[in-house]
Amino acid sequence: MCRYSDYLKNLPGGYPQEDQLYSLLSLRLTQMLVHQTLKLSLFSFWNPTDRDYFINPETKYNFTDHIWAAVGANIFGGNKNWTQFGQLSKNDNVYMQVRYEF
Repeated sequence: MCRYSDYLKNLPGGYPQEDQLYSLLSLRLTQMLVHQTLKLSLFSFWNPTDRDYFINPETKYNFTDHIWAAVGANIFGGNKNWTQFGQLSKNDNVYMQVRYEF
């Protein structure tokens, strides 16, 4: 954050204080199986400063060259209600998609 001292001077009382530097680590793991028709994937973010996270596991299967389906989840977490992913901790969801490409 640029001009961090100005930010601190103007921060209203009772508001959570942001850090000057924001750290965010990401990880992507992918495994292709069954002649590359089955794909297992994991994508995640983790913020060590705020201790919040986002995890996206997904399984995708190609039935043909034109039809595929995927099942996955979006998992959010954190201890604080004002952090990037912590504010979404009650918004976890599961999804399924089927696609025809031509």
